[in-house]
Amino acid sequence: MRELIFFTLHGYPVAADAAEIIEIEGIRSLFLPPLSPGYLAGLTSIDGRTVALAHLAVCCGLSREEKIGDRTVLWIDRSLDFCGFVINDSPQKIKVEQKKIKPLPDYLATPFYRNQVVTDGKIIPLLDLKQIFQNLLKDDLKTRPVLGFETFPPVSSEKLVRFCCAKYQLAAPAHDFFLFESAAEITPLFGQPDFLYGVSQQGNHLVPIISLQVRLDLPQQEKSNILICRTEENGYGLLIDADEQVEVVDSSPALSIPPWMSRPGLDQAIDIDNRLVPQINPAELLASELKLDHRGASIIDEKRLCP
Repeated sequence: MRELIFFTLHGYPVAADAAEIIEIEGIRSLFLPPLSPGYLAGLTSIDGRTVALAHLAVCCGLSREEKIGDRTVLWIDRSLDFCGFVINDSPQKIKVEQKKIKPLPDYLATPFYRNQVVTDGKIIPLLDLKQIFQNLLKDDLKTRPVLGFETFPPVSSEKLVRFCCAKYQLAAPAHDFFLFESAAEITPLFGQPDFLYGVSQQGNHLVPIISLQVRLDLPQQEKSNILICRTEENGYGLLIDADEQVEVVDSSPALSIPPWMSRPGLDQAIDIDNRLVPQINPAELLASELKLDHRGASIIDEKRLCP
């Protein structure tokens, strides 16, 4: 058994190893000097000397939390100038079986967490407090690179699934697929690209869910479904239009789209029922370092490719 503490950061459920924390106590009075860096929660006095505490949320790449509800100090090392973190929650200590703590896939790991805790069917990131604290001491909080999905491998299939996103028809490779009518079973993760809607636990695998509306700069829809296109390793899901038909079609030779019309992850199209339908490349869509090129026309804006 391993003792963990569970709490929230900006509403995101997270966990941390209790062994990395020497003490947990309610907030004492803090003094925040003018023009302080955003990660500084304030100064306090212990053992006759002044020490600093940092906002854990800010150190994890989130925005500064307002002073709402309970505030707690996680003491890491009282001998240093920076001694620990402040959170806006009351953590709970729970013992968890070691087998419930598993590494995240490389494409979901971040500088803040590389492991997950699976409890009650929920996926909870296990924060690496030791690494976050070292980054704080080295003042290495200005650059927080997201490892992202650069290593996500290509997915191919003899079958394609056709669906709609923001009223446009698109296609994607699919060995198998199913629909979620709500996002209740999707776990959001912080420290990820903004187009990552969340992750879904499918058997022993974590499936990233891509928001095509965000990734492709499409209009946001009031109601969406979640299409899981592949449930095996290297699987992925897509946020698509609700109340629109989803069907499986045979794959056909892809047609290259001229570079001035294409976007990352949308550089091919297929002929379905005499209609040219853009085909998604999930590996490129999940590459967080790719930036959309808005020079000239885009495939989504081209009228002859619209439904």
